[in-house]
Amino acid sequence: MPGGVPDTEADGVLYADVLREVGPDGELLWEWRAIEHLPPEDYPLQPHYWREHWPLVNSVSELADGNIVASLRSVSAVIVIERATGNVLWRLGSDVVAQQHCVSELEDGKLLIFDNGTFRARESVTFSRVVEVDRATSEITWEYHDSTREAFFTPFMGSAQRLGNGNTMITESAFGRIFEITPDGRVCWEFVVPQFSRYHEPEAARVFPSESNALFRAYRYSAAELPWLR
Repeated sequence: MPGGVPDTEADGVLYADVLREVGPDGELLWEWRAIEHLPPEDYPLQPHYWREHWPLVNSVSELADGNIVASLRSVSAVIVIERATGNVLWRLGSDVVAQQHCVSELEDGKLLIFDNGTFRARESVTFSRVVEVDRATSEITWEYHDSTREAFFTPFMGSAQRLGNGNTMITESAFGRIFEITPDGRVCWEFVVPQFSRYHEPEAARVFPSESNALFRAYRYSAAELPWLR
């Protein structure tokens, strides 16, 4: 496997992702194996990344046309997978995104992406952003980052949700911050998780020994989406 930090495999093994769709009865409906469809030489691990996990799919969802969009963190890529064949129909690479998360399709077919920004190409300032990307052109059509760019950054996790009012709710995961912005980038609401605790899982505790208020992701739901509360 090209790229990555030497001798950082998991007990000498580099694991590749498998996506599976499972029915309510446990029946396997669809399966996609990264190693069968992604040539490693075209999807190398970024040089700084540990070699234990490739390509590290951190979000996956179905598009309106039935195909699948997936975010590949350890190679800094977003791909669209053809459900029928498993082939990659579209790719956004590390020249645009860096260690990204939480890719979702908007009503107009564009993709909303939380772009973490760790080891972003051609940038010396580390910052996170949220972008809209037009799949027809692979161009960024809307972008949010803090006016002081380094003031908004999470090196891992993170999410963005487009709300019904046109605003965007963002999770700055590493610092426990959830905030909402208007289309022109004005912060109109925010919440910072006040509870701090340590990771209980031993391996995670070794990597993150201090107390943290980090959270993975947040969503806002309308009353219509929570019928059991009526």
